[in-house]
Formats: sequence, C-alpha cells, structure tokens
Amino acid sequence: MSGTNPFPEEAYAFAQDAIEIKDPRMKKTKLQIRKALCELLEEKSLEQITVSELTQRAAINRSTFYLHYANIAEVFVEMETHLFSLYDESLERYQASLKPEKASAPKGAKASFDIYEATYELFLDTFNFIQDNEAFAPLVVNGGQENRLLTMILRTGHELFSHSLLYNGQDPNSWQMNYYIHFVVNGLVQVIKEWLAGGMKESTTDMARLANSLI
Repeated sequence: MSGTNPFPEEAYAFAQDAIEIKDPRMKKTKLQIRKALCELLEEKSLEQITVSELTQRAAINRSTFYLHYANIAEVFVEMETHLFSLYDESLERYQASLKPEKASAPKGAKASFDIYEATYELFLDTFNFIQDNEAFAPLVVNGGQENRLLTMILRTGHELFSHSLLYNGQDPNSWQMNYYIHFVVNGLVQVIKEWLAGGMKESTTDMARLANSLI
C-alpha cells in the first residue's frame, strides 16, 4: 500500500510533542519517521523493516534517524506507548463500573448495574478509540501478540468476561471457562483486526453491537 497513506504528518503528532519538542524541524522529522513506519507496517512485519527502508520512506538520512532513535523498535514502542496511555484513559469509566460490590451479586440477586450495557459501552469506547486513531491502525493489525495495546485489550476482555460470568452465576476460574474466555477474547481481537483491514466500513455502533452479541 506504498504511497496510499491518506493521513497528513500531523495525524502522527502526540499531545506531549508540543511540550517536549521545541524545535519545529525536530518535530517534523519525528512525524515523518512515525508516518513512514506506519506505512511500512502495512506492507511487512516490524522485524522485516530496516533502517534504510524507513529512512528512505521518511525522506531523511540515516544519521538524522539516529539523532532521534536508537533503532526501529524504539519508534514502535514510542507510538505504542502513546496509544496505550490513551486507551488506558478510555477504560476508566468501565473499570469503575466493575467494582466488586457491583459485579459480584449473589446468584439470583439483581445486580445494581447492567453488565450487558457496561460491556456494550466498553466495546463502543474501544471501536471509537481505534477509529479516532486510525492513522496508527498498522500498529494494531501488524503488532503481533507482544503488542502492548493488544495485550491490554486481551486483558480487559478477560476481565470483562469474568465479570459477565460472575453476573450469570458461573465460575470464571473453572478450566472450561478459562478456555472459553480465551477463545472469545482472541476471536474479538481478530474481529478488530479484520475491521481495520477492511477499511472500517461498518460503524463503531454496529461493531460494538456485533461484539456484544458474540459474548
């Protein structure tokens, strides 16, 4: 997909750039590098990308690259950490709704909140977050299982299903439920990847409803 990136360099700016980077030329260089890496991640895995390829795509020389980063992995981690922090913020409302006194109601008792509405809201927040940060989508699609963002989504999904099972009077710690949770959560990650790979044609609302129906 070389040359088809529709996002301007500004799409790869972080809020902290304005504070941490005073030199406009330095900021532009970092934006070029981030954009180039996202473009290359659409074509190959992180491990396959070389510094020469990255600098050529970013239209900078190797010495300029090394003024900012020690290696390509450092660029990836910088962008990943940025997304990680943003997604972490988006989870605060959902995590607050899963306090033990709310989610562990006795079997047969009416819980003080709607678990299905809570999971829908989490899914909607997740899909909206991904859409709002579409320029960084290659990090999610091609980041692999070691990607911190995917790891967070997996961990949150595990928590989500555990509370859902508790709500329905089932034991999330049984070996059968452990396999079930991993099966569904990993399946949802693949749904996210497929949505991204397909150009996010479906609305975030439709995707959140679909994800909620799958659990």
